[in-house]
Amino acid sequence: MMKHEQQTSRLEKSSNCLGGNNFSRLNLYLRFFLKKFIQIVLLLTSISVFAGERTLKIGIENTTPILIKSFETANDLKDITTMGATIELDKFAGRNVLKMVIEKSPNSWPGVFFNAGDGFSADWTKYDGISFSLASNSTKSLAITIQADTVHGERRFVYLLPVTPELRQVVLLFKPNKSLESDAYNLLKGISGIEYEPIVYDAVPNATKIHRMWFYMSKPEQDTTIYLANMQFIQKLNFKVPVAGLVDAFGQCSVIDWPNKIKSETELKSKNIAYDQELEKSFAKFQNERDSYGGILNSNLKLNSSGFFKLNKINQEWIFVTPDGNPFYMMAMCNVGPVTSPTMLAGREKLFSEIPAGEKFKDIYQKDYYGQGRICFEVANLIRCYDSKWYTKGCERAYKEVRTWGFNSIHNWFKPEEMFNLGFKIPYAVSLRQDRKANMMTDGIRHGMPDVFAPDYASIVENTIRDTLLKLQADPYLMGYFIEGERDWSGLLKMLPSLSNATYTKKELVKFLQNRYHNQLEEMTKSWGAKVDSFENPVPAGKNTPTMQKDIDDFFEIYANRYFETVTTIIHKYDPNHLIFGERAHSTSYIDGFIRASSRYCDAISYNVYQEEISAKLFDHVYKLAAKPVIIGEFGFRGNDRGMAGTQVFVFNQKERGSNYTNYVKKLLDTTYIVGFMWFCYRDQAFSGVPFGEAFNYGFISSSNLPYDELVASAKAMNQEVYKIKLDKINQNQKGK
Repeated sequence: MMKHEQQTSRLEKSSNCLGGNNFSRLNLYLRFFLKKFIQIVLLLTSISVFAGERTLKIGIENTTPILIKSFETANDLKDITTMGATIELDKFAGRNVLKMVIEKSPNSWPGVFFNAGDGFSADWTKYDGISFSLASNSTKSLAITIQADTVHGERRFVYLLPVTPELRQVVLLFKPNKSLESDAYNLLKGISGIEYEPIVYDAVPNATKIHRMWFYMSKPEQDTTIYLANMQFIQKLNFKVPVAGLVDAFGQCSVIDWPNKIKSETELKSKNIAYDQELEKSFAKFQNERDSYGGILNSNLKLNSSGFFKLNKINQEWIFVTPDGNPFYMMAMCNVGPVTSPTMLAGREKLFSEIPAGEKFKDIYQKDYYGQGRICFEVANLIRCYDSKWYTKGCERAYKEVRTWGFNSIHNWFKPEEMFNLGFKIPYAVSLRQDRKANMMTDGIRHGMPDVFAPDYASIVENTIRDTLLKLQADPYLMGYFIEGERDWSGLLKMLPSLSNATYTKKELVKFLQNRYHNQLEEMTKSWGAKVDSFENPVPAGKNTPTMQKDIDDFFEIYANRYFETVTTIIHKYDPNHLIFGERAHSTSYIDGFIRASSRYCDAISYNVYQEEISAKLFDHVYKLAAKPVIIGEFGFRGNDRGMAGTQVFVFNQKERGSNYTNYVKKLLDTTYIVGFMWFCYRDQAFSGVPFGEAFNYGFISSSNLPYDELVASAKAMNQEVYKIKLDKINQNQKGK
């Protein structure tokens, strides 16, 4: 193993990353396991992973468990409540379980609540963690959310837990565990492709004043059965995790095999050369079918050319128009380029069976924001094939791949100059991180929300994005701007009453309530039907009443208006030419006030939708409120057959990824208002984990820079049909007039 020498390299300058066998279907299910979003650990007792003759085992020593629920007697149901769910004691796989049937509820969050008094103490800091086992009776992948709250509704932790058809043990840690600090925390951070996931964080930063813990599903579209077994606190926990050589020389999982896995440098080179030849032929055929921006030629639609991308509504169908005046349906790829998935190296060297070293591989190293070392195996594999020309070749290949696959634009985590300077131009959009330097409100809000009423908020935004806007304002290839992405709008809505009184947003809320109720607290409490201490602390002892929630909803929309108005005004000040696409909002942000505010100031509404397909009913409602076109800001399907785990929308193999892609896009085209989509992403994340804690089969290509043929074939065929479907609808609407 060669020791990594930290050095500044071209990769630091060019990186655009901000941020075995033929297993049976059952075995693939067993590979699908708990993933870590933020601060989560999954540890299995006596589970092995087989690859050929090699077996990995995890040792878990739970020396002093404290039982909470065994689910053996009726007494175990004490103090458990439900919302949109039913519960009963049952048997599953020979074990006592709580059978939870979570009911279909497309517009709410049904679940099961474990309340203080049924084995839960208010202070969990004396324990190492909490353990339980989960399973489902579904043949599809499922995910359930676990959340712990205080009596005032403050979140102590929230995790999204995938659930498999076999009972699997989950361990959530409340404090650092010394037996894991060197191995799991530092060495295995982000790895998810093997059957255990020893990724360890401090699960609960503040494990005090716990009022309840609940399991729920977000807007389930069918009844779902979940089995829960053996809940216990863990007073002392020890782990033994093998790690040496888990990642091979090409960045792949060393203990799992699959078809076409790279086994040698000779094989890597020969397959890449053959792929290059095939790509050149496909790209040459594609060139004659589109205008220079990727718009469809000879559509017979009379559209005006403005020199920039615009949005038009033609015969009830929304569509983009290219700067040359041709119809354009956004088919975008995210995170495209030769460098996309650096993985953490510093302190984890023994995880890798071989670390490329020497002058030839100097460009595979970079440092993160804190100066810690990283390594990029996709770059090492490009160097093995193209030597010093790896960067140029990587850019060229990425451009030709995206175009040949039928995608016509690149968005987010993409530096256009990487390709443009080499003559490869393609439409793109930019995600503005406009207020990272602003004061952020973080209590109970994931990643925080900006204090938009602060006197300096507008100036901070302006100073942050001015230069970018001036640089891009004349570029015809720029389609427009996204404003941030996946912010916790639902968290803000929930936490508004309990925000710190030091924030300007809370002060504005107090003024709003005082004005609405003529500064009479008694009038407000009577209207709310709930007693609160003061205007400054409008938090009732129980649940929000309908009147109170309406007041909070109304102020939430005022906040959203201020946010969008401030940001979009500054964008238009320095760039009047380009479109604004909204937030790329998270699936928890289908909030009417957010939708209305966004539509007032943006040219389109955008949502990231990681589901099997979009909900037509839900998005019809979005469009009814917004009266603006919609963009799917991210979607994707992750396979479980290439040594990497799935997440969110999990499928068994690459063929199913392709068929799901086709079905998803067809559903988008059924609408009149969805004008495009973005697939996340171009290349798989590193098997050994990317810095923000994911390691999944997201890509159209692997870390060896070779495509997943089944996915590519399906996507290419579907993308070629998009314009025909869209134009046929426009023409049919014209005939129907």
